[in-house]
Amino acid sequence: MSKVLGVIGATGNQGGSVIDFVLNDQQLSAQYRIRAFTRDASKDSGQALRAKGVEVIEADVADKSSLVSAFKGVNVLFAMTSLGPDGSEVAAGKNLADAAVQSGVQYIIFSTLPPSNKISNGKYYIPHFEEKAEVEQYIRSLGIKSSFFLPSSFMENFYTSMKPQKQSDGTYVIEFLENDGNPRFPFIDIKRDTGNYVGYILNHQDECQGKVIFGAVQSVTAEELAQVMSKSTGKTITVRKVPRDKYLSFLPAQMHKAMCDMYDYLCEYELVPDVVNRIKQDSKYVVKPLTTLEQYLADYAIPN
Repeated sequence: MSKVLGVIGATGNQGGSVIDFVLNDQQLSAQYRIRAFTRDASKDSGQALRAKGVEVIEADVADKSSLVSAFKGVNVLFAMTSLGPDGSEVAAGKNLADAAVQSGVQYIIFSTLPPSNKISNGKYYIPHFEEKAEVEQYIRSLGIKSSFFLPSSFMENFYTSMKPQKQSDGTYVIEFLENDGNPRFPFIDIKRDTGNYVGYILNHQDECQGKVIFGAVQSVTAEELAQVMSKSTGKTITVRKVPRDKYLSFLPAQMHKAMCDMYDYLCEYELVPDVVNRIKQDSKYVVKPLTTLEQYLADYAIPN
């Protein structure tokens, strides 16, 4: 009899990647039926999941009782929390974890982020990093078997926040905040490779128990990223370092400190310490080769 894999965030990048990977993997699809959780199962996204053969159940992370009911019969739960008001991720994450234990879930795979304040010895505080890290520690305290997936920067951001900006002379620039040094930024194709890592965890639960698995295929400097983008698009793309006051002028004042802390933390610690070796170390926790920047950008067209 097949086991049940529950997926929180089923209509997003990470949860959707897990679902698609399992459905398209011969071994995993034979082992697991998928149950997706959503607040409104009648939406088009829910109907699309059903068309793939996924069971879709309504549940709300803010309502623990709905989660307890929805998780009944789930063997493994892939869970994540979404950005929201301060404290909302911790509340949602604790609800998920408590409901999983109460419902008899045997294993949790949680999408986490590093504790920036601890790593930087109090120098930086990034709210959504800290909240996910707090949920990770809470899950560990419950005694339930668990593994943790820590994704790096999304290549999908090349279509949004990291989109090259066209200049009057026909060239393009990618804007970065001014910073000291030449930091490296790790990247992952979040839509293709979240499921790749989670698929490995599903196949090797005892090996991965308690581990934080870093999701990244490679790290590059801003200049190296511009070079790869230029080669793949045939456009001239360079880097522009933007003064902080100009960059922050587009954001609400209450976001300034968090944004600066996040960028400075990433520049100083490159998301996780010793990032190059960490990528090499954790690249073994995949079912198939990861998508490289060059492969991702082969089909990339700069959005208008």
